[in-house]
Amino acid sequence: MRRVLGALGLALGLALAVAAPAGAVTTGNESFNVNIVISDAGGVRTVVNSVVIAKGVFRDNGTIVEVDNLPGDPENALRDDLVFASGRIHLLSLGLSGTMALNSHSCGFQGTAQQVGQIVGGTGRFAAATGTFTGTVVFKGTLARTADGCSFDAPSRHEIDKIDAVGTMSF
Repeated sequence: MRRVLGALGLALGLALAVAAPAGAVTTGNESFNVNIVISDAGGVRTVVNSVVIAKGVFRDNGTIVEVDNLPGDPENALRDDLVFASGRIHLLSLGLSGTMALNSHSCGFQGTAQQVGQIVGGTGRFAAATGTFTGTVVFKGTLARTADGCSFDAPSRHEIDKIDAVGTMSF
């Protein structure tokens, strides 16, 4: 659920990106649609594929990279980078609430999560980026199974996340 919320944050951050000529400061509204496919890849959470579609003042396609949290980040925090040809947008997302249903026989799960986030800089065109966003993550997948049942401690065997995010951004 934590990574799902992180993905949402990333998508939300994308929704905030804005396009501008080199050297110009641009501010505006943005929406991002993000799809992420995840596998456990031998016990390690791995993003197999991701697509980020930015619509608004910034229009581009990119990907998401999950980033480790920093010391001092709150327990509900997730960090991600939105990656575009012109640079990366660094995101810090906070999970607010969510619901999840689990089938204990198959270990299949599905749910939704709400997030808020902020853009905390980036690289290239987004080096001085700032912004805020809100978003919704819809997720489903299969948990690993142990002798005791479904495991929430191991990475999901597979997972698909769909994120819709909106907000504002300056860069």
